[in-house]
Amino acid sequence: MTDRILIVDNERNVIQALRRLFRKEGYSILTAQHGEEGLKHLEDEEVALVISDTLMEDMDGIMFLERARAIRPEAIRIILSGYPDADAITEAVNKGSIYRFILKPWNDEELKLSVRRALEQYNLSQENKALSERVMAQNRELVELNRGLEHRIQERTQDLMIRNRMLLLSQDILEDLPIGILGIDEEGLIVLVNRQAQEWFAPEITVTLGRQISTLFPKDIADAVKLALKKGKDKKRKTSKEIVCLHPCGDRMLSIRCFPLSAATHAEGIVMTVEMNDQ
Repeated sequence: MTDRILIVDNERNVIQALRRLFRKEGYSILTAQHGEEGLKHLEDEEVALVISDTLMEDMDGIMFLERARAIRPEAIRIILSGYPDADAITEAVNKGSIYRFILKPWNDEELKLSVRRALEQYNLSQENKALSERVMAQNRELVELNRGLEHRIQERTQDLMIRNRMLLLSQDILEDLPIGILGIDEEGLIVLVNRQAQEWFAPEITVTLGRQISTLFPKDIADAVKLALKKGKDKKRKTSKEIVCLHPCGDRMLSIRCFPLSAATHAEGIVMTVEMNDQ
């Protein structure tokens, strides 16, 4: 889709100059000499970039950009003005979330570069938005597929197949689980951790991604992890038997269970679960 730019300026010669400047860039250009006219364009058309003056007959540029932001919050906004007013710049940034403030007369190459980079940012944000929507749709499908599994997980299932399927769920679902979950690779590095695990270890232990188990956790937990990793590397093993240890953390007693990944996953590492020990 061709990037569409809206130019709003009460001076016709400025609009014509900008049209000539962007003619060879392949953009679709909309123009308006009044703020209300520009807002109407925004209501009717998808616009990637808005270039506005600070002075117009029916409203000032700051008010226009504030209203433009409400209509098309995703559009990038640039002010092109002949008045280097520091207060106006600050107000424009706060109310209109502008990308650039460029003074007239402008340098053609610098303006084209700013526009090019602004449109790159817009397109990237749109791609990220589309990706997020796809991920959300996939997450909804995963929730439906695993609705029956969640109850068993909450009851502290021992089934390693379910633990492995948990790894396929999105980060959002992992964050909401009522038990702590950590993923540890074959080198002993933490590659996944959810919020519940961090809360139960805190404040005694700060669990973050990329930390080495042997330097982060006390010996009882580190030894359990090492033993589980060793069992996971045993190609002759027929089962992925859990390694269990109890660890005092503040006023809590945590039950730590380490599961080697199944050989069917084609990966080496373990899943660690952290739960309150009620016994």
